[in-house]
Parts: sequence; C-alpha cells; structure tokens
Amino acid sequence: MELRQNVARVRPLPFVLAVATLFLLVLAFAGWQAQAVGGTNRVATPTAAASTTGFQGPDAQERNAQLRLQETTHGH
Repeated sequence: MELRQNVARVRPLPFVLAVATLFLLVLAFAGWQAQAVGGTNRVATPTAAASTTGFQGPDAQERNAQLRLQETTHGH
C-alpha cells in the first residue's frame, strides 16, 4: 500500500497518443510496402490448367451409372 502512494501517477493521454501515432506509422509503412511490392510484380502468373485426363470422379461415376440405368429401363 505504501508503494502505491509514493509512485507518481502517469497521465494516460500522452501514452495513448504515442501508441496511436506508432500504430498509424506502422499501418502507413505496411501500406507503402504493399503498394511497392504490388507495383513491381506485374508479371502474368500462369493459371492452373484443368485436368483433361478423362478420369471421372466417384460422384460422376455414380451419376452416369444411374443415367445409364434410366436409359435402359425407359428406352423402349
């Protein structure tokens, strides 16, 4: 209890202003870096090609089997 009374109180406003200023500086620096990186990376990136192997997944196999069954039962 005695220690608390002897310690001078620190005003919170200057501390809050300092933290807010540092936060804004960090945010501005991050935005500047993102803009600098985005501005120099103008190379066209290749898109992933779709698989054209003809392999049907399990859902497609099941659906196609049901369609074939319907065609054979409702054909004539």
